Amino acid sequence: MSESPNRTLNARFERWLDYVFFALLEVCVLSLPTLAVLTTAPDQDAVSLSALTAMAAATVGVGTFRGKYVDVGEWPEPSDFVSMPFRSAYYGLAIGGGTWLGVVARTAAGRWWVGVGVTLLVVVASLGAFPRLVRRLQSLARWQP
Repeated sequence: MSESPNRTLNARFERWLDYVFFALLEVCVLSLPTLAVLTTAPDQDAVSLSALTAMAAATVGVGTFRGKYVDVGEWPEPSDFVSMPFRSAYYGLAIGGGTWLGVVARTAAGRWWVGVGVTLLVVVASLGAFPRLVRRLQSLARWQP
């Protein structure tokens, strides 16, 4: 007896939610230094909107990329301690950079949605490049002169 399409769709959605939940934990913990710095930034209205957008985009992006719902390459597991310092720095840069560019765009355009759009674009694009960068760094680490 085969499963109904609704059941398999529901199972895929529940599995995606699992990936997103664990990505939320990972992104929040590993980007904590950047979030602490953002609490001291001026223009807290713009910063908080862009930072919240960056955190949401990073969480959904990491969960989606790790689960290969959008395949950008092999993503390190949350328990991979070897890549944890690099992931921490990278997530911090993606969230901090996306927030900063979102605030700049919002201030320049005078529209809140411009800041949100720029933040989304920067964070998702930078996280999409993450697996290729990890592979490149791993190949450099194995390089023999």
